Amino acid sequence: MLQRAREELERERRNLLRRRPIYEVKEKPIKISVTRAKSKDRGNSSLATNDESSNDGIKTASDANKAVLISDWYESDEVLRLRNASLKKEEVDLQIEYEKLERERNLHIRELKRIYNEDHSRFQDHPVLNDRYLLLSLIGKGGFSEVHKAFCLKEQRYVAVKVHQLNKEWKEEKKANYIK
Repeated sequence: MLQRAREELERERRNLLRRRPIYEVKEKPIKISVTRAKSKDRGNSSLATNDESSNDGIKTASDANKAVLISDWYESDEVLRLRNASLKKEEVDLQIEYEKLERERNLHIRELKRIYNEDHSRFQDHPVLNDRYLLLSLIGKGGFSEVHKAFCLKEQRYVAVKVHQLNKEWKEEKKANYIK
């Protein structure tokens, strides 16, 4: 959906750039016209200057249309820029939300693995080891060991117990070496 909106915005932007006016309406320069006027005093003709434009300071209809077209173009350009900024902000927000959900998903996967390992552990029945440690729950599992949250019956406190296990497929020589 966001990609479609971005493509639509880009298409509108290209169309707008094609319609970009190549002229700018500026204030008309004041024309100084030279007219012949008769002087009342002399009766002869003399040159006089007039500081008004030829159309008495009123812009022509084509100038007004050009100004409207340019202002419309700039307004459309600004609208497209704002929509683009809005899409970028929305994309950043979605990326942040995606990363948050990805972290949450990874936490759930890790917890599911821990629960699966706890259910398939040799010590799932919460035994007492060495007449001292009551295993409560699995904290983590490595290659050949498990770490359990346990309660020490002698010291009356919670501890972590790491239980190393031998692989059943190992030869006796390797098992003896591992126990050392």
